[in-house]
Amino acid sequence: MPISGFVSQDFPDDPGSRTDVRGESKTWGVVYHLPKVLVSKLPWDSTISFFYDRGSNFKADASRLSLAGTILPNTLGNTKEYGVTITTLHDKLTLKIDKFSTKVANATLAGTQGTTSPA
Repeated sequence: MPISGFVSQDFPDDPGSRTDVRGESKTWGVVYHLPKVLVSKLPWDSTISFFYDRGSNFKADASRLSLAGTILPNTLGNTKEYGVTITTLHDKLTLKIDKFSTKVANATLAGTQGTTSPA
């Protein structure tokens, strides 16, 4: 073991302490534009589109432990989004209205990360 005078340079590697976590994130969506025969009847060169998106996400993160010392699973999320987009004045003005819902599982609560101030 070499001695540097400051810190030991002997860092033992314990392969048993490593974890391997795998997951996947998938997202897809679809957009429907009104047919040109209908769009041609709208004023000010306007267009209308409808959209729907769906996604499932996996967050690869450092291992976390419960108070009992067991490994906690990584964060997972699912999102659904749908809405309408209206453009007018030769694409100079756009209005997008959408609704989305996101559900998260296995996440850490923000209040437990030491970011809150005491009352």
